[in-house]
Amino acid sequence: MIKNFVSRVLLYLLLFSQSAIIANAQDSVEQILKPLEAWAKEYPSEKVHLHIDKPYYMAGDTIWFKTYTVVGAYHQLSSLSGAVYVDLISSTDSVVSSLKLPLIAGMAKGNISLPVELKAGNYRLRAYTQWMRNADSDYFYDRILYIGAISPYGIQTQATLQFDETEDKKLSGMHIRFFDGEGRPLVEKSIEYFIRTESELLNQRKGKTDEEGRLMVPLSERSLRDSVTAFIVSEIRLDKEKVATSIFPINLQYDRADVQFFPESGDLVAGVPNRIAFKAIGVNGLGVEIKGEVLDENQQILTTFNSVHAGMGQFMFTPESGKQYKAQVVFQDGSTKQLSLPKVKTSGYVLSVYSQAATDTVLLRIMCSNDRLKQPISIVAQADGEVFYATDLSPNRPLNNLYVPLTQGVSGIVQFTLFSQGQALNERIAFIERSDNLNISLANLKDSYKPRSEQNFNLSVLDNEGLPVSGNFSLAVTDESQVPVKEEQETTILSQLLLQSNLRGYIEQPNYYFTNITDEKRDHLDLLLMTQGYRRFIWSDLLADKLKKPIYPPEKMVSSISGKLLTLQGKPVVNGKITLLSVAANITLETITDTEGVFVFDSLFLADNIKFTIQGRSEKGSDKVELVLEGIPSLGVTYNKNTADLSLNINQQLDTYFSSTKKHDDALAKVGLESRLIKLNEVIVNAKTAKSLPRSYNLNGPGRADQIISASELGTCPTLRACLEGRLRGVVFRTEQTSIGPVTFPTSTRGGKMQVIIDGRILDLHSDGDLQDLVGIFEQNLIDPTQILSLEVLRSPSLTNIYGGGAATGVILINTKGWSPTERTDYSTKLYAPKGFTSTREFYSPKYGVSERADILADQRSTVYWSPVVSVNKEGKASVSYFNTGNEGKYRIVIEGIGANGQLARGVFHYQIAK
Repeated sequence: MIKNFVSRVLLYLLLFSQSAIIANAQDSVEQILKPLEAWAKEYPSEKVHLHIDKPYYMAGDTIWFKTYTVVGAYHQLSSLSGAVYVDLISSTDSVVSSLKLPLIAGMAKGNISLPVELKAGNYRLRAYTQWMRNADSDYFYDRILYIGAISPYGIQTQATLQFDETEDKKLSGMHIRFFDGEGRPLVEKSIEYFIRTESELLNQRKGKTDEEGRLMVPLSERSLRDSVTAFIVSEIRLDKEKVATSIFPINLQYDRADVQFFPESGDLVAGVPNRIAFKAIGVNGLGVEIKGEVLDENQQILTTFNSVHAGMGQFMFTPESGKQYKAQVVFQDGSTKQLSLPKVKTSGYVLSVYSQAATDTVLLRIMCSNDRLKQPISIVAQADGEVFYATDLSPNRPLNNLYVPLTQGVSGIVQFTLFSQGQALNERIAFIERSDNLNISLANLKDSYKPRSEQNFNLSVLDNEGLPVSGNFSLAVTDESQVPVKEEQETTILSQLLLQSNLRGYIEQPNYYFTNITDEKRDHLDLLLMTQGYRRFIWSDLLADKLKKPIYPPEKMVSSISGKLLTLQGKPVVNGKITLLSVAANITLETITDTEGVFVFDSLFLADNIKFTIQGRSEKGSDKVELVLEGIPSLGVTYNKNTADLSLNINQQLDTYFSSTKKHDDALAKVGLESRLIKLNEVIVNAKTAKSLPRSYNLNGPGRADQIISASELGTCPTLRACLEGRLRGVVFRTEQTSIGPVTFPTSTRGGKMQVIIDGRILDLHSDGDLQDLVGIFEQNLIDPTQILSLEVLRSPSLTNIYGGGAATGVILINTKGWSPTERTDYSTKLYAPKGFTSTREFYSPKYGVSERADILADQRSTVYWSPVVSVNKEGKASVSYFNTGNEGKYRIVIEGIGANGQLARGVFHYQIAK
């Protein structure tokens, strides 16, 4: 990672010609770079981007995507991981779909089919590798994905948050209006609504709509404090059979606008000119406009400031020692707030960074208090462990300018750190812009084409010097008349790999900084980096060799199944025989345990839905042994950092696409083809039939729970506990010593063991037999996961009260296809359904002229064409061919990809379809 360290440092010192600074001959830089190089080798930074065919969807659509997985600062396609995980998570924090895809040369293609019965809402699309789990989930690919839906009953809603008239303007409730399919208000309709967080039911009430079809839902402080994913579920009963359900997020992160101040590189230093950035965030997490004044202790105005973009701005001033300063902030509505600026330090440094894109040079301005003059310091500029600049020096003036040549490297964020006596004192990140993104052109693309015409064009990829570049690309063509796009709000390969995958926290409109770039936008990006968190490691831990070792190893394309064979007293079984069997896959493998009782089946390529029976025997063939499987626990629902992007009114936000989808549905129905509405009605009929055979033992009624785990979410883990750990909200598994030995109990995070009920039978936690069942169920697959229909978690008092005082800390209901308490576990045999690779479909690109009905069906495409594999040859060329639809309008081509040397590429093109 650190190439030719000595020669590079010497080069930098030769270029370092500022008379205000004296070069230092100490070896402090090398003492910093050696552990940094070791970190880069041991903890390579992997990043994932998904190119998806559309920016939003409707229930019944298919999400087509390609994953690009890169490693390091140069965006090389990763060979580190052999598998990538892609999850679709609902607005109520349940996993709708979870895919595991094989990574070939760092890339994978896949699709997610959205059921027609899917509720409209704010979904999350998340992608990561197992190796990425060692870092913070902030670095995952994670975005809000709007999905609209056609209501089978034609019900539409419109919601607005309501605030009180006090100075603090606290949230008081939500107004929800209900309309029928013709836009008429639903008057005097009974509605039941539930206020929930991701972990519990907060409130449950009934109400009626007024003459405008409006219902007021009061909201308390608690619904805001417990979770940033609080939401309201409304159920409006249309008749005895029909109930329309809607979900509304409570997108509120602060009581009122929040303003924070960030001195450049960390500290306010007395007597030194300081640049201070600020960020003002509204109650919904989005930036708000502010202005203000900086006041001293005598209320004298020292300077003024105004936000310039997304609530961000900056100002300069020179603080004095021993004084305290305040900012008088004025919000858009005229309200004011006085805030204290950070405390002034009497001694220290200020590190300012000014990127100069046109010259591949960065100006570092190093300022210090007088007591720091001529003291040795070190400067290191790095990204993902790749060092672009490093030197030792001793400033001999309070203000020192250093022009740093950054001729190596690629576009992206670089971290500049100032060290003194082996400690990192100041940090500043800056975006270094280079002319290294690839240029995509379409040689023979015309401005206009006829409906249903065949489209052929040649794609050319060149670098900034005009030389051809080979690489791997993906291409999406959409009808923008149906799916209009605000490009600044998109997540692109540039915004994801250059920005979002490197920063913590929420970024408002990340692609704004990469669309129609101007000097003003460059300044705005610099403000973002002065106010946003960035840290993949803590310098003090790295230099002291205290970084935590990775928990999750890089996952290869082939898998292993491993574990231990023990005696019933817990001792290793040496030379035990282990048999791995899958009848469906026609697999039978055998192996022998080692001296520690460990066994491994290596180099297994696991397909989707594969199931194994694993049996253990002692060397003499005895089944009086216990088989213990090892495995990596699945990842639960992680924190949603993008709640500011949540929308209260999805269908209205997707109005054009929603209307277009209804229009196309009508066209299909007229010629007897299956529309979304027809499919949806079939699902409703089937669901009603299924309801006549419920097997839920919930005394509150089937599904009346704080959380439900469906059968489809189980069966991919070595044990039921492994499946549930981290997935059950507000539940942890704790092991205690009991009369039968150690037993692991599901325990509420509020404290206390939870009651476990299987098919209506309460397990007595004081009974040895029931404790053995508890161990068998959660740890030893006493119940085959495929026999579990659902699992319901009750935590709210309104749901647990019916079970009595013993259920005060919560209830876990396990509903099975049928289980007898007399069935005792066979410790020597395990049923195991590992997470295999998901099978995917190919995008069907239709041709016209087959039949009239087929032509009408082909005209309904909003994604006109999708190709996840566009291979550009060494001449930088590729060809593309497909048929346009019969719909007139504006069409959009988006091409993304990575060149052979890690150069990023994105191109957007348009053409018209007209008769």
